[in-house]
Amino acid sequence: MVVRIDQKQDDRSTAQNRLMWMWLGQIEKKTGQDKDSLHYEFKKRFLIYIYRRDDQEFAETCNAIAMLKQNECEEYRVIAEQVIRLCSTTKLSVKQMTEYLNYVHDFAVVRLGVHVVNGFGDVSMRLDRKHGFLHFLLPTINNIFR
Repeated sequence: MVVRIDQKQDDRSTAQNRLMWMWLGQIEKKTGQDKDSLHYEFKKRFLIYIYRRDDQEFAETCNAIAMLKQNECEEYRVIAEQVIRLCSTTKLSVKQMTEYLNYVHDFAVVRLGVHVVNGFGDVSMRLDRKHGFLHFLLPTINNIFR
């Protein structure tokens, strides 16, 4: 018999979820792209990466989809889009959600030129990767997409 004890990872917080939707609203106002399509694009760019890295079964699913793409299977796009739609931040840990929000933040600032605010004022903000709490700083090029 093998007994394994792991520390339970808390699911992402409701505060993190509110922050994500607040940022999506701010990006929508600056770019004109609606929140839902932004959410889909960020899931495709960043959430898939996190799940693929941290979940072996999900990684296998992604590999199978990639093989469909290589084989020029017509169903590839439909299957890939459905997997992206079904991915959710709901099951992310606080740490994973922090990482996801940092990717969204960095993309908004660097690629879209949108400086998202946190509700406390016009301050560029990132989330502390280690602790998952708010940490204020101006992002530098060296810190983006490490």
